[in-house]
Amino acid sequence: TPSPTPALCGPGTASATTREPCQACAAGRFQHQGGQANCDACPTGQYQPNTGQTSCTACAAGKRRTATPAANFEAVACAACAAARYQPGTGATSCLDCAAGKHRNTTAPATSDESLACAACETGRFQASQGALSCTPCPINQYQDQTGQQACLSHPCCGAGTRASAAPAVGDAAAVTCHACGNNAYRASSCHFEIACLAQPLCGAGQKMS
Repeated sequence: TPSPTPALCGPGTASATTREPCQACAAGRFQHQGGQANCDACPTGQYQPNTGQTSCTACAAGKRRTATPAANFEAVACAACAAARYQPGTGATSCLDCAAGKHRNTTAPATSDESLACAACETGRFQASQGALSCTPCPINQYQDQTGQQACLSHPCCGAGTRASAAPAVGDAAAVTCHACGNNAYRASSCHFEIACLAQPLCGAGQKMS
């Protein structure tokens, strides 16, 4: 009587003959079909610490797959995104940076989409780099009246016969404007930020205005 044909290997196992005796898939590998000669390595972004499994597990949103072997447990196989980064998808090998002109909105979880995870720089601030936690106030003599900007703009200086609406300050959100000096007042400099004009000197006895 011929020997019965060995049964096919079930999911989570494999053998060179595809039939019993079968070996359980090692940690870091899986096999979702029966009758297979090999187990497959976990796909990129996934891990499996147990043997004899039919699938691997993707690192959760807000995390990234580390460079460690796929046989590790989640605590080692996956790492939380750094404070300035985010990742809304699962099974990612890296986290994402907020673009220049934006900063990481740390009130939103790292699992958020870009529209929530990142916030545009406010007026009076800028960010030239990506992956930033915050935006930088415009330096003195510069301003920015738009949101989401990568640089600030230079204040236009006031010319002779005018005064500045305000003295430039760090974090200015509007440009300095210039106003003409009133009667009997002046400013001689062709480029200044003085907020007041000077009184014209009075002529003495026996003198006349030039």
